[in-house]
Amino acid sequence: MRRIFKTILPPLAGVLLGALAMWLLLSRSLALGLAGRGPAGSPPPGEEWTLIAGDGVRLRASAMTAGTGEKWVLLLHGWGETGESLAGLGEAYRASGWSTLIPDLRGCGGSGGKYRGLGVGDGADVLAWMDMIRERRPRAVIVLHGVDLGANAALAAASERPEGLLAVAADSPVPDLQSLGNRALSGGGRLLEWGVSAFLRREAGFDLPSLSLRRQTAGTRAPILFLRGEGDELVPAAEAERLYWIAGKESRLLRLRSGHGDGFRRDREAYVRGLFAFLTGCSGSPQTP
Repeated sequence: MRRIFKTILPPLAGVLLGALAMWLLLSRSLALGLAGRGPAGSPPPGEEWTLIAGDGVRLRASAMTAGTGEKWVLLLHGWGETGESLAGLGEAYRASGWSTLIPDLRGCGGSGGKYRGLGVGDGADVLAWMDMIRERRPRAVIVLHGVDLGANAALAAASERPEGLLAVAADSPVPDLQSLGNRALSGGGRLLEWGVSAFLRREAGFDLPSLSLRRQTAGTRAPILFLRGEGDELVPAAEAERLYWIAGKESRLLRLRSGHGDGFRRDREAYVRGLFAFLTGCSGSPQTP
């Protein structure tokens, strides 16, 4: 029996150690893919604003004033993009008298940070940008408008009920980022999911289970416009519309002839008409603490 154990145990231990090493390597690689450094890019036109986040990361944004300078929108880009991707949407807002602040989210473009925040992880940065707007324009009312994971960031910030928030426009939010992570894991199982979450928690300050938007949406008092492409193949319709029902009676849902996060480009007339009809119908009094 002892001879059998001596024969079997060394190769078995080698197999187990090899599997463990592969699991650790794959977990780290997937975590880096989910939250690693995002793309570089040129800033959209405007005055450069900079912000030092609570953890010391330097963030960059572009600001342009329009109208009286008291109505502001914070435009938040999505996965694989920078603030530059929202320059056209910013022009549409400014044509309607809204000043714009378009940041590069952490880990993207000209903003610092080793990791992206996957939307919800950016909520604190969004709140800090709102504070900066109100420091410079104390009477400002603010709309948060995000696309894809930028919509997640907008909803996460709104759930904190910040002063001055008038409304939220959430274009193609990803309701359950744990499901998004599971797709990236390609059926890797609970052990691999745990490894990715553990790495994200240690390196980026959040994990997959913490990124569900349902609690944040339910805690938001400001009116929310959800924009959804009928051809969205990333987020199932039932999941997207569940957020709409959670949000309450002041929320609105605008369906567009588009895919995931490209409604402004592919169905611009309906997008702009529905967006500004929603904002016109919002109360003129932003929320207070």
